[in-house]
Amino acid sequence: LPTFNGDLGQWIRFRDTFTSLVHDSDKLTDIDRFNYLNSSLTGPAARVLESFSVSATNYALAWARLRERYENPRALVDHHINALLDIEAVRKPDGALLSQLIDTATNHVRALESVLKPSELWEALISSHLSRKIDSSSLDEWEKRIMDTPNRPALREFAKFLEQRSQYLTRKETTKSAASSATSVTTRNKQRRGDHAKQYEAASYLANQPSACLLCKAEHALQHCSKLLTLPFAEKHEAIKRLGVCFNCL
Repeated sequence: LPTFNGDLGQWIRFRDTFTSLVHDSDKLTDIDRFNYLNSSLTGPAARVLESFSVSATNYALAWARLRERYENPRALVDHHINALLDIEAVRKPDGALLSQLIDTATNHVRALESVLKPSELWEALISSHLSRKIDSSSLDEWEKRIMDTPNRPALREFAKFLEQRSQYLTRKETTKSAASSATSVTTRNKQRRGDHAKQYEAASYLANQPSACLLCKAEHALQHCSKLLTLPFAEKHEAIKRLGVCFNCL
């Protein structure tokens, strides 16, 4: 009998061999079957049955529990398709490597054919290939959606999810962009109001500051200079011209 350690890639071969030689044998009792089963399991697979004591009644329960754990069609399909897609490329002319490649691929395809119909196999291959091309966040959302689905969803279901995910992300980006634009406008408006206030404060400050008279250098405006005001018209005109001041503004 082959042994089984919990590797999904070996489950179908182990299941079929054990079923043919042990489970369906008319020459064995359920106690015998349970003993054969226990002796064939190692590692994680053996731990699945640790809680079962060896008895005729428990054999059927233990076998059902083992199949429940490892005979998950979606998990099996994912395992074998990923193994197919991950086969290492042969990069030199080597007969042994080419033989190994075709044997490995054939084994995985046969395992898939025992679980899927031909049309389902192609859909599963395409879905798996596409799932490798999307971002990790979207892939996590897809896995959450199909978590309780024992069989692999049809390709159209995956395509529908991708379309819905695309629409959601587009709306999210649009909303985010609009909110960002509104925030930018508000910030710019506040900045403009602040700039205007600062300009007004600066202008008010300068307007309230006493300026030196251009003629006598005292702290008053030229138009209030008593020295200028008492000058004869001709001298006043000459002084204003010399100072470069607008005569009409005075």
